[in-house]
Amino acid sequence: MLDRGDCAQAWKELWHYARQGDQKTLSDIAFVVIPYRALVPPTYFPLPENALQSHLINHVIALKLYNWRDPEVNARFDKYGLSLDSNPQEMFANVETQVDYQRVDSCLKTRRDKETCVRLAIKLKIIPDFDSYVAMMDHAPRDAFCLPLPGPKKAHISPNP
Repeated sequence: MLDRGDCAQAWKELWHYARQGDQKTLSDIAFVVIPYRALVPPTYFPLPENALQSHLINHVIALKLYNWRDPEVNARFDKYGLSLDSNPQEMFANVETQVDYQRVDSCLKTRRDKETCVRLAIKLKIIPDFDSYVAMMDHAPRDAFCLPLPGPKKAHISPNP
């Protein structure tokens, strides 16, 4: 579907399994589909270019946190936490938000019990609880879409993001 340019339908197919907590699908979306296939999850508001990166980062962080039970995700948390070093500081609205992200990042790198860190992320409102995230994605009025990828395959990008 992604190769044919049907990004909204590709999201719906993946989301069908991800919304049920399927670990493989959550990992595929967070580690492959968003970063390498340039699929942008559904949104409530139009995404200006300067908000796109933070929108994608927030979804990847949420999907990884929801998938904390996956051994590969857990190992990445041990080593990289939330990967804050690779995300621009401009992503944070204020110092308090940055500190909250750093608290969760530190928790993920130091605690074996990742569920505690996920609960902290929810408490600090870095992510909503999984049921709320599912409801948000299920009811977002703007469909998922794909960004143009470099190279010859530009025809697969869905119009009207």
